[in-house]
Amino acid sequence: MKSSIDVDNFLTSLGIPHEMFTIPRPIRDILAAAATLGIKSSAVVKPQFYTAGDRKIMVLISGDKKIDMEKLRKEVKAEKVEEIDSEKLATLTRYFPGATPPVALDNDIGTYIDFYCLREDVVYTSGGGHSNILKIRSYDLVRATEAEIVDVVAQEEGDQG
Repeated sequence: MKSSIDVDNFLTSLGIPHEMFTIPRPIRDILAAAATLGIKSSAVVKPQFYTAGDRKIMVLISGDKKIDMEKLRKEVKAEKVEEIDSEKLATLTRYFPGATPPVALDNDIGTYIDFYCLREDVVYTSGGGHSNILKIRSYDLVRATEAEIVDVVAQEEGDQG
């Protein structure tokens, strides 16, 4: 399996500034880890993985948002979009479930980032291990993932955008 070392090496090879935090005990949910560190949920980026037709895709969304599956389906131009289960995800990415980072992935996975992730200058995401959190500038995350910026989150009352 891959680890936070792979994430660090990948970003370093691209010359992308970042920090890796190690938290004292494993947390299987990035939002729980963020709460432990006192990070607001809007500064968390959650990688979510789907099949879209015959393609594998990763969608990065802000921790305080949820994906609108109809918007995602239209954005990726697929009749059917389904979440990849954790067992298949571990095989696909070679990271442990719940610790999959948005970078340093070997497979050809189409990457999309919702524009809400770009509200924060600095974001936090899975770092490749259950005790690792990656801190990176949001636009550097776009650069590292070569993500397409999209609008795929569900609108909540009071949202402007």
